[in-house]
Amino acid sequence: MDDEVLNYGIRKFLKKVGITAQMKIEESVRDAVREGRLDDVESLTARMVLTVGGVDLEIGIDGDIPLTWKQQDQAPRNNPGAKGKDDERQ
Repeated sequence: MDDEVLNYGIRKFLKKVGITAQMKIEESVRDAVREGRLDDVESLTARMVLTVGGVDLEIGIDGDIPLTWKQQDQAPRNNPGAKGKDDERQ
């Protein structure tokens, strides 16, 4: 096994997962907002299950997806990468 090939393959797969998941989540949230199903909702709970065949790996990853900025965490609209108070500071 070549560790560099493994690392590259994992990164390529995770990039595909991340891009696809983000597009689908955004589309679903916009549809729900348009249909009035997310009134008064500040965040959504999310769970992703990753399975990898051949090595019997199954892992669940849980998190929250905020839909609004809390006052204390508000980042400037022109800088979506700005860190909130809970993010690591250097």
